[in-house]
Amino acid sequence: MQGRDAYLPAVAARSLSALICPSDGQQPLDPYSLPANEFPTSNYSSVMGPGRDGQVAGADSEQCGRYATDGVIYPKSKTQIAHIRDGTTNTLLVGERINELRVWTKGAAIDSSKACVYQSKNVRWSMNQDINDLCYRGTYRTCPSGSTSLKFNDAEFGSRHPGGAHFALADGSVQFVSGSIELTILQNLATRAGGELATLP
Repeated sequence: MQGRDAYLPAVAARSLSALICPSDGQQPLDPYSLPANEFPTSNYSSVMGPGRDGQVAGADSEQCGRYATDGVIYPKSKTQIAHIRDGTTNTLLVGERINELRVWTKGAAIDSSKACVYQSKNVRWSMNQDINDLCYRGTYRTCPSGSTSLKFNDAEFGSRHPGGAHFALADGSVQFVSGSIELTILQNLATRAGGELATLP
């Protein structure tokens, strides 16, 4: 579905303070929405997982890549509490983001050629990567020469406030995760049943 009907305009046009981090505000509107820059974005996305051992789905397009299915929330997920075998206190559910934000009601665009997921993200990169070094080559961004191309589904988690970012865990609690956390540990926390028994440092 295309156009403003895809975003439930009467709802999507509302700015909800609970979905916006006060320390950000640098991309308050979605430039990719139709009409452009009419709908407010969200700083929070669900965690699809790291996509280990081939636990990914969707067409691997150059723009978006594939999406992980080893986390809790991903397209067509039917995850239940019993499926979170790593423990709900050790599994990331939703996290803060500041890079490539979209309108908060937008879900995913999936067909035989692409799988672009808007409000859920893979955990492929460390938090707070420099967006000039790890750059999404979208319509509204010019990337520096030599920067690494960021696939849309892999847009990293992070924040503009010092020290790290907030994540909601599968047990309903919210924890502040240090921005210096090792990527491997962050990915361990992003799986629902990886058996890594990772805990927040």
